Amino acid sequence: MRLGRLPEDAVARMARDLLGAAPGEDLLALLRQAGGRPLMVVEIVRDLLGAGSIAWTDAVAHLSGEPTRCRRPRPATD
Repeated sequence: MRLGRLPEDAVARMARDLLGAAPGEDLLALLRQAGGRPLMVVEIVRDLLGAGSIAWTDAVAHLSGEPTRCRRPRPATD
């Protein structure tokens, strides 16, 4: 099964489900680099969590410093 690219609001919902909190604007800006690709969204969030690069404030997830071990998303291609 092949999934198409997700709209930005769906990426935000997906990130919220993975993080247990709404993603902040800083995190959403990083997730835009995934180009709406669901697998890339999951990989970015998991890498950030694994690197300890997420902080939660008032039920919102934010980047906590510069992620140093997060893999860069590949450029979006069709």
